[in-house]
Amino acid sequence: DTTLSNWTDQPRALSINISPGQLQTPDFVTTLRRVIDRHGFAASAVTLEITEKVALRNLGANVKVLERARRAGMSIALDDFGTGYSSLSLLSQLPLDTLKIDQSLVHAANKSQDGAETAILRGALQLAREIGLKSCVEGVSSEALATQMKTLGADQIQGYWIGRPKLVDSKRDQILLAS
Repeated sequence: DTTLSNWTDQPRALSINISPGQLQTPDFVTTLRRVIDRHGFAASAVTLEITEKVALRNLGANVKVLERARRAGMSIALDDFGTGYSSLSLLSQLPLDTLKIDQSLVHAANKSQDGAETAILRGALQLAREIGLKSCVEGVSSEALATQMKTLGADQIQGYWIGRPKLVDSKRDQILLAS
């Protein structure tokens, strides 16, 4: 709510990292939808990001919540793919739109160029494409790395080369801190 209250950037797209507790809250999707609607933010511009570890906790219930979020217009991304459990069966069980490939795979592939790490990254990108998911590679910090990821077939890139994370400028928070 605070982020959207102070949002000035265009285009308007928001990714939210979701915790296990949020997924277990019965009215999570309804509450989130109410907040984004109140601020005139399109649900289709919101992506909920979950990690494999989060998704595996109470998988059946989590799938239902994520399906509700998709019906409400939001997209779902599996974050940090290539770390943690990396269970390929999870890809067919979750209602996903995007596979976010962890920066550790990206940096390893960048170092080895034609080694096994590059083959693994290329395989993850191809896997995403084959099962109908967009791919996003994390940790892109230079134009050369962005070019390499494009050559390997990444649909999207994320990292410092695109922009650094920034705090929301909240005048209300500044007033509270000054008091």
